[in-house]
Amino acid sequence: MTRKIEAPEPDEDAGGLNRRHLLRAFWKSAGGFWGRETQVSWTLSGTLLLIVLLNLAASYGMNAWHRITFDALQSRDSDTVLLLSALYLPLLAGSVLLSVVQICARMTMQRRWREWLNNRLVNRWLNNGRHYQLNFVGGAHKNPEARVADDVRIATEAPIDFATGVTTAVLSAATFIVVLWTIGGTLTVHVRGTAITIPGFLVVAAVIYAMAASGIMSVIGRRLITVSENKNQAEAEYRYVLTRLRENGEGIALLKGEDQESNGVDKSFKRVLRAWRDVCIQSMRTTIVSQTSSYIAPILPIILCAPKFLSRSQPEQSC
Repeated sequence: MTRKIEAPEPDEDAGGLNRRHLLRAFWKSAGGFWGRETQVSWTLSGTLLLIVLLNLAASYGMNAWHRITFDALQSRDSDTVLLLSALYLPLLAGSVLLSVVQICARMTMQRRWREWLNNRLVNRWLNNGRHYQLNFVGGAHKNPEARVADDVRIATEAPIDFATGVTTAVLSAATFIVVLWTIGGTLTVHVRGTAITIPGFLVVAAVIYAMAASGIMSVIGRRLITVSENKNQAEAEYRYVLTRLRENGEGIALLKGEDQESNGVDKSFKRVLRAWRDVCIQSMRTTIVSQTSSYIAPILPIILCAPKFLSRSQPEQSC
């Protein structure tokens, strides 16, 4: 008779593993892919970084094109406007091409990483009959087939998306902070007869706005990761229930156990719906912040620059 081995009760934090252990496990796994045996990963990483830099240069070029074009229109310089119109199509084509190549490089890296990690996990799962032994060992390893199929995908796609996004954001911030500091200049505010000068006021405003928006989003969306994980787990358990029903169809039919199995399927699916509802609520909360920010961001620079622009455009009054 096979005896099931009892494992310690899982902790609340990520199925018995604390965050520090999870981070160590993640870096150990990632270090294997970026190790000496997989030099192609470093080539892909360098290529992706180069494309990000070129994309940033193209974005800066687009912004410069708009600035020069509007300056030429304001000064009624027809020759410059015609020249810039001719340059727009090559600049547009280059920007689109770089965006397409960046997607190709990013998804190629994700695919290679997933292939490497999937092969290692499947080999360990099938080695020495572990796929059978896991049925008699307690612990936080439910639905290993779903973890191999879904968790490996998430574990290889999300970090690269995050790293690419952070790198792009940091480089963009460093580039455009210099631009904002240059074009913004200083702003003098009079408060109760005292003149307060703010150097690079556009940069200061952008930093304050970014910190406020990020802080609000962190507070509002702090549970989004948890509810998303719960939804993925509920979906995996529901697939397992349906798979078990299909595989044991003959025995269920002989024992007339359709009603009991139907109740089990219904309970599992209701857990999926509850988890989906939680994700919906959190998504609505984060959408409020993101949509509000998307409407405020284009208007805020205009509002900040309007007083300075209007003061320069006013004619001097004679005594």
